[in-house]
Amino acid sequence: MKPIRDLTKEEIELTTYLLSLIPEFDVEIPKKAWTMDDEEMGSISFDLEGKAEFGEVLIQAEYEDTDGVTVLITLTEDKGGNLFELDFWKTDFTKLIEYPKPEKINQENDNN
Repeated sequence: MKPIRDLTKEEIELTTYLLSLIPEFDVEIPKKAWTMDDEEMGSISFDLEGKAEFGEVLIQAEYEDTDGVTVLITLTEDKGGNLFELDFWKTDFTKLIEYPKPEKINQENDNN
């Protein structure tokens, strides 16, 4: 298991924004997470014990990094209804240059 850490201000703001786009979905944002091994794209897991199972995608959005490369952002929940992961996939597999700000996010879809 990776080192558990406090969420950054940017992670809290982005997660709060994404959750605000999901009608009638109310869940508390965990205060802690661990950084996933994703080539420094920025993904985090809220599953501190490593025992939760993926449930479903809550919302996906896109962001254009400062180098013009698209970043797909996916917020998921576990089977227990808790936040599971905030996952980033930069389409050219390079390091995230600038952390996405809510005002630069393009909502793609949600499953609710």
